[in-house]
Amino acid sequence: MVSSDEAVHSDTHSEHAMMPASEEPLGDAPSETAALLENKSTDGDKSLRMDRIAIIISVALAILIIVGLAAAVFAGAAVYLIATNLPHHEAPVHHPFTVKARRLYDHPIITSADSDWDFNYNAALYEMPDGTWALAVRTQNLNGQGTYGVGPSYVVHSKALSGGFSKWSHIDDNANIMLSPTSATYQALGCEDPRVWRHPKTKQYHMLYTAVHEASDGRPSDLGTVIARLAHATSTDGKIWDLHGEVWGDEAWSKSGALMLDEKTNKGYLLWGDKSICVATTDDFHTFTRTDVCPIATRENSFDSELVEAGPPPMKLSNGDWFFVYNSARAGFPSPKPGYALQYNLGWAVLDGKDPTKVKARAEEPILTPYYDWETADTPGNPGLTPNVVFVEGWRSAGTNSFEVIYQGADAAIGLMTINVEIN
Repeated sequence: MVSSDEAVHSDTHSEHAMMPASEEPLGDAPSETAALLENKSTDGDKSLRMDRIAIIISVALAILIIVGLAAAVFAGAAVYLIATNLPHHEAPVHHPFTVKARRLYDHPIITSADSDWDFNYNAALYEMPDGTWALAVRTQNLNGQGTYGVGPSYVVHSKALSGGFSKWSHIDDNANIMLSPTSATYQALGCEDPRVWRHPKTKQYHMLYTAVHEASDGRPSDLGTVIARLAHATSTDGKIWDLHGEVWGDEAWSKSGALMLDEKTNKGYLLWGDKSICVATTDDFHTFTRTDVCPIATRENSFDSELVEAGPPPMKLSNGDWFFVYNSARAGFPSPKPGYALQYNLGWAVLDGKDPTKVKARAEEPILTPYYDWETADTPGNPGLTPNVVFVEGWRSAGTNSFEVIYQGADAAIGLMTINVEIN
């Protein structure tokens, strides 16, 4: 049983419980239902605020990620542009050597205006006995058979008229000829690409050049039945030369020879070839023994992918290593010359001072590539025997690890440049 008070109290609660929520009586304190609704509303507001905060944080993080990615892409693009637009006169450093080349003029120092010949190029540079300097210049004339038709090559002497090599004596077609196609049958079609070296002890001059002739037995070579072989000549005065014939009579094609002497061992080396640069050895600089060692070969997808051939004789660096520049070519450069699409560039290598048959470092990019019109000759009417060519066969020391270099452009004219080597 319950008391009457308890019954009234119980009924009252029962009555309130049966009322709709909208009709609940008002009073100073909220009812349980109102309190419950208020609590639910508060929890919902808090949840909504938390959701909004989470969304804001997510958006902020997304913006930061996007900005970071954009910055990374921009930085990567900047690095790529810088790397792919390095000037050709400076090789990227991945070794202890930094090599820089610089043209001294934007124009040639010798052209057909300074010569009796139409084309003057591939010149060796050497010091005469009286201390003056001379060039042995390859020369050619047009033969009347079109823009690129030429006669045989000669090697002609020219003398420096200024200490800075900007002026040279006139290159005539008579008195100053040093090598002529008429001098021997093995060079009846031309004497090409001289490189001159003077023995530091005997003071005798040695010239390695390419002698060209028609094969008497009809053997095929790179130019049909034409044979191009490395030949040797010597001189005591640097002007009158004694011929010693072909270096190797059994090679159908042997070009581009640069001599060097290791004075510590008194052993001589000949770097030769235009497919790969190989090594021959000598004790007397008259007989040369070929080896299987070819330290500088062509490289795929590189500026020297088609061919490599010797530059002038190597020179010593301050650290005892040998510095060697070489000529090279790559394909993919169409030109006005029919069937010709090569570009010639200048590379370099450092040969080990203790064993010059080993390469310690090598150019990853060319230090000189055709740029000026007289080097490219790639437009109709621009004079040049071979478009897109820079080529080196002569140089001299110009101080510690510095060199003054004679180079040619488009097989037509001669320019002047410097090369500096930094040993890091």
